[in-house]
Amino acid sequence: EKRFEINEKEAEAVREIFHLYVYEGFTLRKLYPYMREKYGFSIFNSPMCCKSILKRPTYAGYFKYKNELYKGTNFEPIISYSLYLQAQEKMKQNKTERKYETRPYLLTGLLFCGKCGSRYVGKTFMRINITAVIRA
Repeated sequence: EKRFEINEKEAEAVREIFHLYVYEGFTLRKLYPYMREKYGFSIFNSPMCCKSILKRPTYAGYFKYKNELYKGTNFEPIISYSLYLQAQEKMKQNKTERKYETRPYLLTGLLFCGKCGSRYVGKTFMRINITAVIRA
């Protein structure tokens, strides 16, 4: 019997995020400053916050349970399901693969600083051939 109540100002922001991303060519990184300046909600707290909004099927009237989508019965959708699917497809197309594989380091979790107790962490960096740079 309980129903979600829609906050119309926040619903307007959600509709705009989907519209700008799907139809206006905004990237995830461009959406953040625009929405933060226009609405100033606390949900706009990081450059990737709009990604989580775009991925949430609840706005289209569905919820996810055990990786399956189910039609919600106690709330009205804020956006159409087709707009939600368009956003998912665009995010899938825009996904970039990492240039470098992330590999666990041999001593991860085993080395600690003797003074402060901080954990040592491995980092990968690109090595530059100095002789090649000097000759160029």
